[in-house]
Amino acid sequence: MKKLVSIFLIFFTLVLFQIFINQNEKSKILSQKIKKCNDLSYESHILNKSQNFSDFNMTLIIDEERKWKRIILNTHLSEHEDKSFTYDAEYTDAKIILKNNFGFQCKLKAKIKPHGDLLDHYRDYGPGYDPIYALPSIKVKLMEGNIFGIVEFRLLVPKTRREGNEIFVTTLFQKLNFYAPRTTYVNLNYDKKDYRFLFQEKLNKEFLESNSLQEGLFFAGDERFSFKYENISYVNGKAVEEKEIGISKFRITESRFLKKNQVFIDPAILTLEALNVSSHFYSSDIKQSWHIDYFTTQKNKIYEKLFENLPEFDAMMYAVGAEHGLSRDDRRFYFDVLNKNLIPIYNDGAVEIFSNDKFRSSNINSDIDKQLKANKKFSNSARIGASNIIQKIEDINLKDLQDTLSLRGLSVPMKDLKLVIGLIKNNLILLTKLNDDQIIKVSNANQHPLKNINAVKKNIKAKYLFITEKGYKKCDLLLNKCLDIKLDSKKLLSALKQNLKDDDGNEFILLGKLDQFKELKKKR
Repeated sequence: MKKLVSIFLIFFTLVLFQIFINQNEKSKILSQKIKKCNDLSYESHILNKSQNFSDFNMTLIIDEERKWKRIILNTHLSEHEDKSFTYDAEYTDAKIILKNNFGFQCKLKAKIKPHGDLLDHYRDYGPGYDPIYALPSIKVKLMEGNIFGIVEFRLLVPKTRREGNEIFVTTLFQKLNFYAPRTTYVNLNYDKKDYRFLFQEKLNKEFLESNSLQEGLFFAGDERFSFKYENISYVNGKAVEEKEIGISKFRITESRFLKKNQVFIDPAILTLEALNVSSHFYSSDIKQSWHIDYFTTQKNKIYEKLFENLPEFDAMMYAVGAEHGLSRDDRRFYFDVLNKNLIPIYNDGAVEIFSNDKFRSSNINSDIDKQLKANKKFSNSARIGASNIIQKIEDINLKDLQDTLSLRGLSVPMKDLKLVIGLIKNNLILLTKLNDDQIIKVSNANQHPLKNINAVKKNIKAKYLFITEKGYKKCDLLLNKCLDIKLDSKKLLSALKQNLKDDDGNEFILLGKLDQFKELKKKR
């Protein structure tokens, strides 16, 4: 049956691609009539300044449609083999015609590739057959110019981020002086059809500049093994999730900064090691891929200062129903080199305050009172941080928030906005009143040994990579066989991003110094 489904999918995909294979000639002709952004005057570019960030219109013209369709096909085929959309395609050349609400219109050269690990980025799943999107979520790199000061961004299928909820929560976090990627709706025309996507900036140099932060390092969870080896199966109609393997740790997301600033390689290695050790010495009944409370487990330990910024952020994530973004895999951090700590950044909270961009009433996903009645538990970090945010919520300028949301394509009536902010405030108050029996129990005990028998049983093709005094050492997952190796600067940068493989195709997992994983040290 599975083979028939796969054959049907391939056949249908090929037919679909043949339908869309013709180039959009009208768009190409239109493109020829529009000026390049770089050819516009300084006065025109003022209309594209970052302060004008808002929803806009975009036309996407893919230069090599056949190549693009092959990429989409290979991406779908990878889902059957790896249980996630892991095919890492090359970028494809494209052109973008931009027109914003301030009169700025021009064209830009870009490169694009599919984005997203899960089905919702590629197919409109639901009861029955799941139609394939002609245009999935995509990564975009502008090869010239910018859009509101942004040069790299994601065009996200709105369902993947709960539509306007993502605009609301990123905007609210920014108003409260938390860090979050700028997000807006974009009306996109592709191949003679109109779509609506979420436009969200990538966490990179431009993000830091817009937030007055020094150019530096970003860290994220390493998801290479999560989807393929920790699956959900169904037994008698009930979802059964496999136990956590404990092999996944962290990665650096951007290496271009390190290429230009070699002096930061040592801090990058030490911070990556700290995140990996903190994940290693962590124990809870809840999988790390669902939730992790670093602040509590590292209290009075060597890495306590590294996580000192988390309580208020964690509390706010719970208050808006963004707990999804508190997992190891979905957390995003910027390393503050001056203060030697991590600054949390909002990412993929799966907020569900609004339904179809309308606020109807509170629900189990947005209302902590309802969650407590269902015996849900919360993190100690959030309980500690909640009291400090209540006044910030009370002081927020609702008219300014409403106007900014409207500019970004989400219209919220003032009466609804007052109800939503009231709900969030009440959630924060409830967090401050949590009893110990309503707190998720965590400790800094080791739950998943470094000698990972479960990973070996699952035939995970990977090797540990450790830092030594002489250089580097690779070991099998049982630490039985270790071999000293050399890495040039290019390979080291790939290893920091957890993108390096050995000659036999084994995925390297860069952890840090082996001794650090033997015992968690106390704060000095």
